[in-house]
Amino acid sequence: MARKGMGLLLAGAAALLLMGGKKKKKSSASGDGSGGAGDGAGDGTGGGDDLLDPGQKPSDGGGSSDDATPKGPGKKRPGGGNTPPKLSPDAIWVSADCKKVYFAEGRIGTPNAGQKWFEKKALPQIEKFKGAGYTDPYEISRQMILKMAPCAAGFPLASEVKSPGQLEYDREAFLRKYRDVYSLIMALVESAQGILDQDEDMISFDSKKCDVTYVGDNWGKPIAEQMINFYLNYMYPVATNDSNHSEKFYASLTSDTKETSMIWSDNIAVAVINRFDPRCGNEIAEAFRREPFTATTYFKSRPGLRVLYQNLIDLVNYVDNNRGGLDFNVEPIDES
Repeated sequence: MARKGMGLLLAGAAALLLMGGKKKKKSSASGDGSGGAGDGAGDGTGGGDDLLDPGQKPSDGGGSSDDATPKGPGKKRPGGGNTPPKLSPDAIWVSADCKKVYFAEGRIGTPNAGQKWFEKKALPQIEKFKGAGYTDPYEISRQMILKMAPCAAGFPLASEVKSPGQLEYDREAFLRKYRDVYSLIMALVESAQGILDQDEDMISFDSKKCDVTYVGDNWGKPIAEQMINFYLNYMYPVATNDSNHSEKFYASLTSDTKETSMIWSDNIAVAVINRFDPRCGNEIAEAFRREPFTATTYFKSRPGLRVLYQNLIDLVNYVDNNRGGLDFNVEPIDES
């Protein structure tokens, strides 16, 4: 019997195995972005301690999008500016313009990068928020990194917007402007979901090969479904007099607006995956460019992703047959 995650869209034992069950994944460093550095020693290494506590407000620490002044070693953000310093194994660093996130092992998205930071710094901090009564993993993740990445204040919460479509639009806009910090937030969200026992909302990727390892019961419906409804109506409206609409309002940075390698449903499915792991979203788009309309070789070596992708395509078609319009005034995303 199908579990809740994709409802009746699930098909076959492999799909049922993928979408059901209980699995806590409390430690994660996958994705494409991570946060700022902490107290550093005189040699320019960082400790990654610049996380805020529940209820705490950022002071004058950390960089900002309009402050690229380099800060020397040992001044909260070792190295400063936009070039990462030498980092200790449990450190994290965000550039002054909020565009880059690095761990000792490399930029966020590098396989296994940031594992020690998550284990020693991030996970204990999430536990503090849980103990303080926080229940929204997105709020926890944003609040934690505000000192090291002030731009995170622009990452919207569901409680701050007027409609589901507006929420998805604002998060897509944040992803395009601050890809690394977006990825850090999403990696922290996954960890927070495990700690908060919200496994049903979780999706997990293998950071080395971009395969899908776990999908919670509620991820397909309503989480992915809400995103699909936004992307469909943003890129492919039910009716429009604007023949250039799809190029003006393309669904995501992965989109093939001229549909030379991906059809409309692929564009939407890849846009959804891109929201949870931008590196994997980009890899899938590249795979379609290598093998137009099939990406057969790429999916063949990633059985979990293959099942998820087919379920997403089914869900895209379902939403397309049952959708309304956008619930806010549509306009192009400003990526400046």
